[in-house]
Amino acid sequence: MKVDYQKQKQLKESLNYKGIIFILITAIFLIIVGALFKIMHWGFGAEALVNGNTILAAGLILKVVALIWFMISLLTAKKKLN
Repeated sequence: MKVDYQKQKQLKESLNYKGIIFILITAIFLIIVGALFKIMHWGFGAEALVNGNTILAAGLILKVVALIWFMISLLTAKKKLN
């Protein structure tokens, strides 16, 4: 089976891994901080806008955004090569 290295290189260049990795690192940081807020009972009170639950939710939303971004960029990159 013949491998087309030029197409593989174009596919790799068309995917924006740096942005996806940055979003994932930020999401992991938010999830860790949110868990610490909940475990250590940090925060600004139960009625505050920012507490452990909102920080955890923000981290999880960012992980979903990164996953969707990766899937869309992968599909569009493969479509461009065909």
